[in-house]
Amino acid sequence: MICLIKKNRSIPLALLIAEAAHRRTPPLHPRYPYIKKDHRNFSSGYKGESSVDYYLKNCPLSSSYIYHNLRFERPDDEAFEMDVLLTFPGYLLILEVKHYSGEPVTLKADPHQLTWKSYEKKKNTFDDPILQVKQQKKQLQLWLRTNNLPPMPVEYFVVMANPHCEVILSPSYKERDRVIRPSYLEYLIYEFDQKHKKSILTEGVLRDLDQALLSQHRELFKPGMERYNVSFEELKKGVHCPDCKYLKMRKVHRTWECAACGFYSKEVLLDTLKDYYLKTGKSITNQLFSQWCEINNRKTIKKTFKRLDLNYDGETKARRYFLGALIP
Repeated sequence: MICLIKKNRSIPLALLIAEAAHRRTPPLHPRYPYIKKDHRNFSSGYKGESSVDYYLKNCPLSSSYIYHNLRFERPDDEAFEMDVLLTFPGYLLILEVKHYSGEPVTLKADPHQLTWKSYEKKKNTFDDPILQVKQQKKQLQLWLRTNNLPPMPVEYFVVMANPHCEVILSPSYKERDRVIRPSYLEYLIYEFDQKHKKSILTEGVLRDLDQALLSQHRELFKPGMERYNVSFEELKKGVHCPDCKYLKMRKVHRTWECAACGFYSKEVLLDTLKDYYLKTGKSITNQLFSQWCEINNRKTIKKTFKRLDLNYDGETKARRYFLGALIP
């Protein structure tokens, strides 16, 4: 067997929603600072997780599967997530990836917390990420039992992805060996391959595990208006530039042009419709399309929906188009 990526990394829905909210919410809106912070945090997290992929590609991952960004819902209406899960015949490995920029990150054991100052010199305090990944281990073991899969040794690590951000561990921090840089992954996996030589997952069980992981993954979708408490009327309307994200583009003859970067194209409405769905989570009518894009030309609206070939309900003016298929 060779290493296979069974679930690829994609841009998280939470980041796409935050991007749309950041683009469409007026800067003077009371919720804008919170949206801006969310957008920055999600972007940083995605950057960190993506940077780890480079090191995973260089690891000796024979006989292993990789799953990115798994999320499972529990019977109590809660959920647990894992940034990266690697499955081996003899064990499972959870990686919780953190990406910080600015001043050094400090991990303390008493109390269990992480402190960090951003470039703006604002002090931030979070729960100890080791506690977070240990909880993921507990939930994964419970999930295995629930799905009638054999008990597996589960290893876990916190990966500090930014090599330029210093990590300081207090003297009393007991799990310092569980906090690593991504460059150490290759050696770490080799050590665990030696430690867990006994194969627990047969090819049949491995297939069952793979099927269960992929079929039960549920990504959370909470539209921007609901998440950030911004009404439709408060949002900025118009067609935004797919290249530089400037709002608004203008139509000159049959071509859309961006005054900010000079980008021009006849096909720019798809990204603006994605913004609508990410913000509202709803279907759209011809009238709402006209309001959102600030387009009054009925032929343009009709041609756009015909080209996208979306599922719909209803006829003529009352027809509602479903936009979920636009988001991968």
